Amino acid sequence: MFQTLPPILPFHASYDTIMSMNDREQRGGTRLWDPGVHQLLERLRVGTQRSFQGRWSGDRRSRSRGVGLEFADYRPYQLGDDFRYVDWNLYARLGRLYLKIFSQEQNLPITFLLDVSGSMKIGEPSKLDYARDLVTLLGYVALSHSDTVQLVGIADRIRYWSPVLHGKSQLPALENYLSQLSPEGHTDFERCVSHYLRRTVQTGVVIVVSDVFTRIPCDSALRKLSAGGHEPHLIHVLAHEEVAPPVRGEFRLTDVETGSTRDVSFNETTLTAYNVRLEAFYQELRDLCLVNGITYTRCVTDQPMEEAILALRRNGVLQG
Repeated sequence: MFQTLPPILPFHASYDTIMSMNDREQRGGTRLWDPGVHQLLERLRVGTQRSFQGRWSGDRRSRSRGVGLEFADYRPYQLGDDFRYVDWNLYARLGRLYLKIFSQEQNLPITFLLDVSGSMKIGEPSKLDYARDLVTLLGYVALSHSDTVQLVGIADRIRYWSPVLHGKSQLPALENYLSQLSPEGHTDFERCVSHYLRRTVQTGVVIVVSDVFTRIPCDSALRKLSAGGHEPHLIHVLAHEEVAPPVRGEFRLTDVETGSTRDVSFNETTLTAYNVRLEAFYQELRDLCLVNGITYTRCVTDQPMEEAILALRRNGVLQG
C-alpha cells in the first residue's frame, strides 16, 4: 500500500491567502489543433500489445475463422470444430485434419476512464481542461483508425457514461461529451472500476486519466482492470502549481474535495520536504504500474501538447 497524499499538505488545495500573493505567474492554454500536433497525430494509432475482439471492421488484424477473409495459418482439428474450415487437400496428403485460420481487420475497443473529481479543477489551465485536451487528441487518433471510443467520467462513483463512438465523424460528439463534465466529489477508484467491470462485457484498452489524488490506494483497482482482461494505461495529470508551487509565505490551504483546511508556511524547508514526498509519490505510481504491466505517463498542465503526445508514444500508449 502506498500513501497517495503526502503528509506535508494536500496537493489538491486551493490557495486562500493569509498574506498576499505577489506576482503570480499567468499561463495561457495550449493550442489543441496546432499544425505540428495534427501532423504528428496523423502518423499514430493507439498502442496495444494484445488482440481484442472488436464490434466492427477496422485497422487491427485479428485471428478468426471465416469465409472470404485472408488466410493466416493452420491448426489441428479439435472435436466440435466446423468441418467447413477443414483443409481436405491437406488431409489427403497427411492423413490428419487441420483447420484453416483466417485473419480479418477489426477495430480496437478503447475506453477513457476520466477523473472528474473536485481536485481536477485545480490549475491554470485546470487539470480537467488539460485532460479533456488529451482525451480529445487520443480520441481523434482512435476514431481515425476506426477504433471504438467510450468515455466514462469517474469520481466517488461513475458520473458519466457515453455511448460507444465509432468513426472519425464522431469526434464532435466526443468533444461535446467532454464539455459536459464538471469536477466534483472525491475519487474512489475501487468503486468506479468495480462498477465498470460489472457493466462491461467487451474487453479492450482502458486509458485512465487522473491526478490520482485519492485517500484509498488505486493499486487494487488497476490490478482489477488487468485481471478483467483489459489492457490499462495510466496518464497521470498534475497542475504546474502542484509540481512547483509559485508561492512563499503564510497560507491557508482548503481541500477542494473535503473542505478541510490547514495553515501552512511556505519556505525553503517546507518546499524541499514537499518535493521529496512528491517524487516518492511519482516513484510509487511508476513501481505499481511496472509490476502490473501498466504504462505510466506523467503530464503537467504547462507541458505543450506535442511533448505530451511524444511522451505517450515513448511509453507505448501511442504507436507509429
